[in-house]
Amino acid sequence: MPSYEGPLINNTKRNFTTRDSLGIEGIATSISADLCPVVNTVTPRPYYWAFITWCYYSFYKTHHYIKQKEVYEYIRKHNFFIALGNCLENGFSDGNFIGSNEISSIAYRNSKVFEYKENYIKGLSTMGYYPPGLDTMKLIISQNDDTGERYNEPRITPEGEKLAKAFDKIIGQTAYAKKYLNKTRVPKEVLIELGKKIKINLKGFKECREILKNNLFEKQRTERLAQCKDYILFVKQKYDIELDSRSVCREIFYDFFSPRAKRNKIDDDISSTAKGWEIVIGRQYFTMGLEVIWKYMLNQLYILMPKEEWFKTCIKRQKFSFKLSEDLSQLIKDCNLKSQDMEKLLNVERSQETDNSLENGLVIMLSVFNRFNNRTDFDDNIKFYLSDLMGNDSVSLESFAKFVNQYKDKPIKEFLIFIMNDLLISQHLKTAFNKMLENRDGYYLEEIDGKYLSCHDFDLDFQGIRMVQLYSVMKDLGVFLHEDQ
Repeated sequence: MPSYEGPLINNTKRNFTTRDSLGIEGIATSISADLCPVVNTVTPRPYYWAFITWCYYSFYKTHHYIKQKEVYEYIRKHNFFIALGNCLENGFSDGNFIGSNEISSIAYRNSKVFEYKENYIKGLSTMGYYPPGLDTMKLIISQNDDTGERYNEPRITPEGEKLAKAFDKIIGQTAYAKKYLNKTRVPKEVLIELGKKIKINLKGFKECREILKNNLFEKQRTERLAQCKDYILFVKQKYDIELDSRSVCREIFYDFFSPRAKRNKIDDDISSTAKGWEIVIGRQYFTMGLEVIWKYMLNQLYILMPKEEWFKTCIKRQKFSFKLSEDLSQLIKDCNLKSQDMEKLLNVERSQETDNSLENGLVIMLSVFNRFNNRTDFDDNIKFYLSDLMGNDSVSLESFAKFVNQYKDKPIKEFLIFIMNDLLISQHLKTAFNKMLENRDGYYLEEIDGKYLSCHDFDLDFQGIRMVQLYSVMKDLGVFLHEDQ
């Protein structure tokens, strides 16, 4: 009989989670999902929408029923052999397929026959992020939109069957599909042929590409995704800029078209999308600015300290280019950092502790405030992304603007202490407590008799940007070339 460890709230034997220790990253994620549905930060290859749909179709042809758990195992197995085939065909240098890194470590790569290793990934790994997109595109569905009926098991729609058959035309030519679909041991030469035929970039799958392009970008239900696609195309065609990395996206989205930065011209039909992404990146910079201060604060807490002493210690060890006794309004006027300015500060802060961390974090946050404060070019839909309704238990940019205005005629030091106390310590403790209720340990602090001690190191990093993955999807689908690659 297991020993009793007390109530759940006293049981601290939980895995530590470093994710979103302040509970503020979810806003940018929510805005991004609204602007760019279907494609997210872990779905960069449209191949998997076609492949997974084909797996449902192929499983049904063989078994005459669909049970999702069994289909998922079917997906895992065929992904293993297709990835292995590409590794063999490319000299074990192909790491694009999910699970390729694990498969590349297989010791028997010189064998004549290869056996399925079912533990090569946990569950579906990141393949598990693709099925929701299939539901949105109405290729594989779990509910009848007309009647509201929810199905016990997913169903392939006629459009989904069309995509699966297009995939089947190519893979069906291989000896693997003809003889080994239900086998767990496959000869090397069969896998090499499979690897030559099935490529992660959908090369040779012209029909699959066209079906996916239609369902991703031309259907009314994915209108916002189509607008993001048009935004990427506009930037590439008009300004010869490829949005293929997070750093490039941050610079272009935040500054390139903003009326408070570079003011480059943009077509009216994608202007609203551009403003939405400007806010997403602003949220990321705001988050990083706040986390710069948080990281510095935690680094000073290597011995037990009361809160007031902790604040004094943090401030005493820092250098400032302004007087902390000045009104906040004096500092606000000087805070207009552009993307490149903030990137330089953040690159240093991510690699080492500085004598200016408190100032750098504060200046970044106030620069974001100035960027969005009283913007007259935002309609109500865009203003919503700044609002408290986006914040829930987080800190919205609208809330932060209210705090700035409350403190603008008070000393900078008071505002800095407010940030450290309310937006960092209190926000963290609230976030960590909510994680504990979900049986996760998210505490970076220990509180003992009114004193605090840091118990984990904190690292800074930017959130992902869905547009990087959308760029990859567009590239694989031949959107830029208008022809089969």
